[in-house]
Amino acid sequence: MREERASKLDEHAEDISELLAQGALQKDIANLYRTTPSNLNEWMRRRGLKRQRGNAQAVAEKSP
Repeated sequence: MREERASKLDEHAEDISELLAQGALQKDIANLYRTTPSNLNEWMRRRGLKRQRGNAQAVAEKSP
């Protein structure tokens, strides 16, 4: 069985989960954390996370 490596997204897991719960778009979250949407989607799949429909403005509010 293949061992799962840590992802650079793991250190932002709490923030990403919050953004997903607020309905932020995956492409916007991926841009915020400098990764690809497909990488973010795979990371989410491995952790059983799903985006809630709704507020696409959530990332703009989270950006520094």
